[in-house]
Amino acid sequence: YNISMQLSYTFLSKGREEWWNNTALTVGCDNVSNTQPRLIASSSEDMTDKANYDIIGRFIYFQVAKKF
Repeated sequence: YNISMQLSYTFLSKGREEWWNNTALTVGCDNVSNTQPRLIASSSEDMTDKANYDIIGRFIYFQVAKKF
């Protein structure tokens, strides 16, 4: 199975003048278990199902978003 996880936190402050107010930090991981895709002989190119598995494997990402 392909398991993905994401965790996000948004900073909120009572004073609207704080620079971190409405700033969101996100960290996530696609394919946590690093499962290799099953081979599909009838598939073109790399013989895998790209709709369900990423051929790269585990992918970790970070995001910072700010709302003004």
